Amino acid sequence: MVEPDELLRSWPGWQRPSADKVLASPAWRMDVSSARTRDVLTIDGAADAAGDEIPLKVKLDASEHVLGIRDSASFPDLHLLWARREKLESNLLLALVEKECGALFVMLEQVFGREFSVVGLAESVPQGARTVFRSSQFAFSLDLSSELRLSLGDMSFLDPRHESIRMMTRPARADYGAFVLDEATVAALGEGDVVPLGANYLATASWALEDFSDGLAHVVSADETSLRFADFADETLPAIEPSAALRLVRNARVLAEGELFKLGDMPCFRLTHMHS
Repeated sequence: MVEPDELLRSWPGWQRPSADKVLASPAWRMDVSSARTRDVLTIDGAADAAGDEIPLKVKLDASEHVLGIRDSASFPDLHLLWARREKLESNLLLALVEKECGALFVMLEQVFGREFSVVGLAESVPQGARTVFRSSQFAFSLDLSSELRLSLGDMSFLDPRHESIRMMTRPARADYGAFVLDEATVAALGEGDVVPLGANYLATASWALEDFSDGLAHVVSADETSLRFADFADETLPAIEPSAALRLVRNARVLAEGELFKLGDMPCFRLTHMHS
């Protein structure tokens, strides 16, 4: 059985994804802790990055950022005063933030692996690209530098159990059998010829996910089937059924089109159209 993490890393489009692609996935997850409580941090891609926030000038090591803190019941006094926060004197508001948001600041140090410090209040949350994070306790936005995006945009933070991953699909064809056919035999084939598949060909059939590279001639279904990530992860791939329309292929080349045909009781592939 292939582990879901390994399966994801071999999935089309996910062999070497960019950090931006990883961060844009709703399956992004990071295990964190705050106030000795385990939690999970997610990225809210649909959230308004210019939401109702208290903007703070902060530093991660020497790098300056603007952190937008959003209302939370985890900040009890700040939560009570949230609707009137703009009427509070700035020093009082900053003192209240520093008093109540300590668990969030510790979590930020854990997330980014850098020393976190508050410089002061910012005038506003700047326009431009921002990333909104959420946990069960907190919500905040931050401008991520390319370096920070690279550190967070690793595939290890993608949860292959997330529905957005499990419902991904990839095309496949039923592979009904492989044969050794030299060039002379291929050249001699013509419309109406038949290739026996074997009485139990369905029992040995498999799903072909990519072009063949073994040099053998394969009889495959002409139509593709979409297989889900979940089908592979759960080992619940659909059974392969007979296909009326077939192809004879070798490597990436289609040699002939054909159909399922019975010669007596023997299932066969009958060639209906040759490819040059």
